[in-house]
Amino acid sequence: MPKVYIVSKGYHDWSAAERFGKIIFLARDQMERTSVSFMLRTFIPKMRGSKPDDFIVVTGLTVMCVIAAAIFVLKHKRLNLLLWNAPKGDYEQRLIPFDDIELEKNPKGSMYYAMVKASEDER
Repeated sequence: MPKVYIVSKGYHDWSAAERFGKIIFLARDQMERTSVSFMLRTFIPKMRGSKPDDFIVVTGLTVMCVIAAAIFVLKHKRLNLLLWNAPKGDYEQRLIPFDDIELEKNPKGSMYYAMVKASEDER
């Protein structure tokens, strides 16, 4: 069964997300927005058992969602999001593959940047 990683528990009713998998809370409360190292150290152990078919619910502080998404992408080369659609009263899936992203060295320095591989038809 897939897992649904909810970035910040808050006081919401998460029952609509349960149909996508087992609920895992990465944080019970909001964290200090500048404590990104703490977020990383908190989320990594909780996401260690994640699988490519799991989901992340976008909720809470933006920086918390960014950290969770970065961990997931680095681990699985894809990002599976559940986004709340208020008019429908339900979650919608957004599945984003990152397997066509490669890192190349910046010729002017040691920083890396991502470049999407172009298919033969696009060249």
